[in-house]
Amino acid sequence: MSSSAHILNLLYLITFFCLFGAGMYSMIGYGLLSVYILLSFLFFPKEATKAYLSKNAIPLYLYLIFLCLTGNFNFTYPASQFIILSPLVILNFQLLLFGKSTVNKKALYFYVGILYIIILYFIIQYLQFIWNDVMAARYLISVEKDETVSIGGGFGMPYGLCLLIPFLFRALKEYKMTYYMKMLIIGFILIGSFLIIRSSFTTAIILLLAGIGYSFVYKYRWQTQLLFFICFAILILPLFEIIPFIISVINPDSYVLENRIEEMRMILSDSDNVTEGDFGSRLGLAAKSLTTFLSSPLYGVGPIVGYDFYALWKAGVGSHCEWIDIFARYGLFAVLIIWYFIANRSVKAPVHRVSLTMFVVLGFLNPVLETQIILFVFHVIPLTNYVLKK
Repeated sequence: MSSSAHILNLLYLITFFCLFGAGMYSMIGYGLLSVYILLSFLFFPKEATKAYLSKNAIPLYLYLIFLCLTGNFNFTYPASQFIILSPLVILNFQLLLFGKSTVNKKALYFYVGILYIIILYFIIQYLQFIWNDVMAARYLISVEKDETVSIGGGFGMPYGLCLLIPFLFRALKEYKMTYYMKMLIIGFILIGSFLIIRSSFTTAIILLLAGIGYSFVYKYRWQTQLLFFICFAILILPLFEIIPFIISVINPDSYVLENRIEEMRMILSDSDNVTEGDFGSRLGLAAKSLTTFLSSPLYGVGPIVGYDFYALWKAGVGSHCEWIDIFARYGLFAVLIIWYFIANRSVKAPVHRVSLTMFVVLGFLNPVLETQIILFVFHVIPLTNYVLKK
């Protein structure tokens, strides 16, 4: 691999560190990403043009143009959306570099290994941040916002990990690897799972369990998969008797998690409780977004009230069901985002079906257009898949 490619890869690793960590590193990451794209065109104009200006990138640019036109040409929000969604086109560019005949396999392995070291660093930072108060990460994204804290996002880290870990489980079975690599992956799975439980995000814990289960049956026929989910549904009720004990050992201070599990236990035992508690409120927020979309189906409420989070919230965007929320924000122009995701599913380094499925499911329960989640699903997982196949 040429020295120019090494420079670009090193630059993106630093950029990834800043964007993934967020907080006080965010602005540095934004600047470095601009430099990275500029140097991409300078060093490798053919590959950069093919990746960044391809027909698959058209939906992204149409979406950004829509945001500029409907936001009074305020470029702050469109720029932030580009940064969040850029890993898909950046991955396509990097694959063109890695696919060159002069590529050094060790350099590729080193690159992916550094990505995991960066993630591990922020896992440790995250655990330290919530160690004395398991609610600290929740406060960080709600009542006690602090733009200087760099721990991988308030909820981006645990939700991203619940999409990564099932893929790693599958990778252990699907790919041949050395004993030491297996031990490293198992260690990463354990510490990542510990963070998910310790952070007290109930949805992330359930998706982690469901994703690990799905990773073992996703290649089977649909009848077998259906049987698995029926068994999972039958077993989940007694599981909710065991899970609280396990969690109490790992996370003894999480009263929120205990309350959520008790709520789900009640829903499973009596469907009349489905509209109560947190789950019921999420259904209400999704219905609220749907009503908002139907009231302004062409371009949503974003062009009317602006793209500030609180303005959108007051206008009726529930902000808990991403796939409905985007239609409430942007109307039918939200199709551009979905089109962009579909068009940029890389053939050389595809997102593993397990992670992609759980990403879609998560989008019905929580926001997923977050920097860390997109980096996990559309950069880290595809590149890991690519390396392991090699």
